[in-house]
Amino acid sequence: MKIIFSYTKDNSIIIRRCLSPSGEVTVPAFINNRPVTELAPYAFSRSELVMYDNAFIFDTDDLSVRACSPDREAEIDKSEEVICERLLSISLPRTLLKVGRYCFYGCEKLSSISMYSTTIDLGFGMFTGCTGVRNLDMTVTEGVRSSLNDVLVNIRFPLKLTYREAYRENNSSGDSAAPIYPERVAPSDLSGDLLPECNNIGIGGIDSFEQTDREGALSTQAPGEKAPVKYRLIFPEYYENSKENTPARITVRDMQGSGYMYRNCFANTMFQIKRYDSLFSYAEALEPEETVCELALCRLETPCDLSEEAEEKYISYLKFHAKKFTELLIRHYESDEISMSRLKELASMDFVTEDYSSKMTEAAMELKNPEVLSVLMDLRHERFGLKEKDTEKERSPRKRRFSL
Repeated sequence: MKIIFSYTKDNSIIIRRCLSPSGEVTVPAFINNRPVTELAPYAFSRSELVMYDNAFIFDTDDLSVRACSPDREAEIDKSEEVICERLLSISLPRTLLKVGRYCFYGCEKLSSISMYSTTIDLGFGMFTGCTGVRNLDMTVTEGVRSSLNDVLVNIRFPLKLTYREAYRENNSSGDSAAPIYPERVAPSDLSGDLLPECNNIGIGGIDSFEQTDREGALSTQAPGEKAPVKYRLIFPEYYENSKENTPARITVRDMQGSGYMYRNCFANTMFQIKRYDSLFSYAEALEPEETVCELALCRLETPCDLSEEAEEKYISYLKFHAKKFTELLIRHYESDEISMSRLKELASMDFVTEDYSSKMTEAAMELKNPEVLSVLMDLRHERFGLKEKDTEKERSPRKRRFSL
């Protein structure tokens, strides 16, 4: 992959274009020993901007950097520009501070986004036209300002959020369970001064950033390894209706769907999981069966901070949707969202009666997943044993159909 970039006034990196034969883009955290802190406006959409003015080309294969000028424009294959419908997924680094306006404008096939909550400066209309986004992987540094709420509100379509908590387990106080958050300092320029617009967002300086990434001083997380998943949550779709009262010239905005309520479970940009759980009755009344089942299942799969009352509500809904429950279990297992051991735990919960277990095995047979089917049949046999008729058949001798 080739990246066209420029240096900012503070000697950090701003990405202007990405060129790759693949539509899956991973933006590096550093280029030429400088942190990548910004995505330019229209970076992944068609625009009339002058791309090659004071720009450089970074090749991720050989890590080379060379100047980019109009007379060398022929060296760049514009057919490989990752723009609009060519962008399929994107992973943004934790050094990123700002996303320019309309950065992903018209990226209709963009389906998956991975980013950090410390990217707090989000440009206007950055997700305009991104109708295909269905998965958001967000690593959240709790206790500091977060952009999670802004990102969720700007994506009104059905969305699955993988919420990761950025923290380290060990600390100087000896309490291994208490999280410790990284030092809240910003990237430095050549003279070592802090960038004023980047203070207090959980990002280290250039030299310290590289050192902590290599030595793991800020976190027990290994370089390149993702933070652990705290929640996996479903945010239903919402849309807006505007009604005009003609004589009074008053326009009333009306939000349809429970998705807008779910996207406002925040206080001072901090996510409130209890408020999220309290909205389940709205989803049950307004959303289709599959959405509600997946919302309940995802919450049971990651039961962190789940109260007994909320758990009972989720379970009571799944009691009457055995087939859809089984379909979602198989789908999550096949996509590596849950392990086989976790699948067994969920399939062995108290609400799974003998009749419910029978419906689950029938659904697994219809979906033609022999691995999950064998597990469900084994669990059924262990919990409920064989039926009386089956036992009698096994004990009675088989009739001989042919005799010589």
